[in-house]
Amino acid sequence: MISLKKEETNEIDQEEEEKRYLLDLMKLQNEALKRIYKNTIDNEKNINPKGR
Repeated sequence: MISLKKEETNEIDQEEEEKRYLLDLMKLQNEALKRIYKNTIDNEKNINPKGR
């Protein structure tokens, strides 16, 4: 009984660790996409200024 509970706990801990890792990865990807978008907008503004 004890070893079965320990295995279940280990599986749950591993799943939680994987979820945290994936969430951190998604946050990093989101930040990278924000920077890419901002740089794209900034470059378009530099190429096509409003005054021209």
